[in-house]
Parts: sequence; C-alpha cells; structure tokens
Amino acid sequence: MSKRILTATKWLRGEELVRDLPIGYLGSGTGAAATLMAAAQQGNDVRGVVTRGGRLELCRPILAYVQAPALLIVGARDTGVVHCNRDAYDELGSSIKRLEIIPGARHLFDEPGALAAVALHAGRWLARHLPPKPGEPSDYAVVVEGT
Repeated sequence: MSKRILTATKWLRGEELVRDLPIGYLGSGTGAAATLMAAAQQGNDVRGVVTRGGRLELCRPILAYVQAPALLIVGARDTGVVHCNRDAYDELGSSIKRLEIIPGARHLFDEPGALAAVALHAGRWLARHLPPKPGEPSDYAVVVEGT
C-alpha cells in the first residue's frame, strides 16, 4: 500500500497543474501505517500526515524516520489501538506530533459525532501544516489517501 502512495505522489509531482502544491497524507487502519511508511521515504516533501485508528505496529521500524508533522487520531474505547498509537507517538521522529483521543469512540468511529470530530481535527492539522511556502500556489493542497 505504501508503494501505491509513493507512486501516486510521484505522479502528482510530474503533473504540471499540481506539481508545486503541498502534499499531505491521510490514512486509516492499515492505510495509516502505509501513509507513515510513505512519509518516511518522502522526507520533507510531505508536509503533514493524519492517521485515524491506525494499525501503527505495522510500521514501527520506520517511525523514527518520519519527518512530517504527524497527527494520530484514535477512539478512546479502542483500547488496543490507543496503546499502540501511544507507543508509536513516542517513537515518531517528527518534532511536530500530536496524539488525539476521541472520547467515547470505538475503532470505526461510528458513534454520533465521532467522525465529525475526526474530520475537524484532521482538517485543522492539514490546514496548519500544508500552507504554501513563498512562491507556491496559495489556494490548494493535495492529500493522498491511503485506506
């Protein structure tokens, strides 16, 4: 899955209309691990990563190499994944990182308001970390989803 994300990123960088836009990654479940693996390989080219309910034990060996600002979102009632995400948070190499635990939410975030809370946190994170650098287009960014 991380290879597909890297392939999509490479393709985007070759497309004239979007090549200069900031890139962020968003992934859930096993896709969360894939987005972090891809971000580790992309270095500074990825401006932000958001994971939701991530199976981050799948990417533990590379967490120290992730440079992009990373937001890990997990449901409070998904106790195994909470524990895993806490461990991953401690191992992340990024100096800008946050673990957001959504109260009352389980793994699928199907409780009333849970996905809205995820969307709010993810949107704020990406808006904060994907602003353009001087000389870049100012209105858009590209988010590659790994799910």
